[in-house]
Amino acid sequence: MSYYSKLSNKENLLITLGCSWTHGVGSYDAGCLEQFRRGEISQADLYNTSYYAGAFYEGAWPKFLAELLDYDLINLGVSGDSNSASAKRLIVECDESEAFNKIRDRYKKVTVIWLITETSRFSFYSDHYLVSYNNNSPGRIFLDYVDEVYKHEHDGDLETKFYVKSVESYCKGNGFNFVYGSAFVPNNAVKNIYDSDRNIHKFIDQPAMANYLDFTNPDIISHCNHPTPTGYKTLATKLHSILNEHFQGRA
Repeated sequence: MSYYSKLSNKENLLITLGCSWTHGVGSYDAGCLEQFRRGEISQADLYNTSYYAGAFYEGAWPKFLAELLDYDLINLGVSGDSNSASAKRLIVECDESEAFNKIRDRYKKVTVIWLITETSRFSFYSDHYLVSYNNNSPGRIFLDYVDEVYKHEHDGDLETKFYVKSVESYCKGNGFNFVYGSAFVPNNAVKNIYDSDRNIHKFIDQPAMANYLDFTNPDIISHCNHPTPTGYKTLATKLHSILNEHFQGRA
């Protein structure tokens, strides 16, 4: 997907980072979703068709939040991304993009919002592409990582702390605003080991944004346990409220 094809002439720019909850998985193409419900196509077909049609990005919380803020949007969220991959997408791939460097200075304000994911995930570059690994990855690499490296969940929190501080430093150096929180994992440990005023959970009671959603409501949560467009609108509205209340002038 070209992140730059739908930019207009807004005064400010929103850049979002994260995994499937930022990508917008759950916001399936409406026609394909009806086919899936009738048993005419598989879950894989539903996902792939929606992915390539761009339905996820169109129904994700970044799209709705950008509309509420009246900002242009670059959504760098990718399904399955680790926290390290999210940082690399911004600091390496976005920063070194010719297209991004042509447009970045035209904005009065650039705000980066990152909803972090499970801290056990990790990433490498492979054949010129970023590849993230988790407990659903094929092969032994994730199992070997858990056996040899990941001795305690605090290890993942420390890894995430490094990448959060890296993104925070990158944003500070470029004059970007930065805010982060947790998508669906209650990352209290990250909050405890890094007392940053950029962490939204320092100002709210819930340890993850997912806690604001009713997981028993099929209008809010899809069959794959991701939000529906209605669920993502709920998250966007809540994030908008948090930004207005706690991050005025910093987001």
